[in-house]
Amino acid sequence: MKTYSTTADADTVLRPLRLLPPRERLRVVIEALPELEHDLPATPPSPDFWGGADIQALAERQGVQPIADFDTLLGGWPEDEPMDGFLAAVHEWRQEKRASYKARLSSNKVCARGYSPRFETI
Repeated sequence: MKTYSTTADADTVLRPLRLLPPRERLRVVIEALPELEHDLPATPPSPDFWGGADIQALAERQGVQPIADFDTLLGGWPEDEPMDGFLAAVHEWRQEKRASYKARLSSNKVCARGYSPRFETI
């Protein structure tokens, strides 16, 4: 059995396949798949995949420590960062979205409920 280990060899094999229409290409691949799978070496499933470690073992393996203060999970805005620039950007993005929506609505590409004729939401 010949093995193909380089991109050039793979391209040589795939070039005629790419010339076929999509459905015919799929049919050829489906017919060849059992033979290709038969030639693969058997690989036993890894016990780590099916057995999985418990949550405590995972935490130890990853070096995760419990949090000291629950409020740190809530996040927030850094005290040393001004929020004005962020709020201005959000306001600008919303204005752009409204303007885009109004332009699409006025060009009759979107009906009044916000759906395009192809049932896409905006």
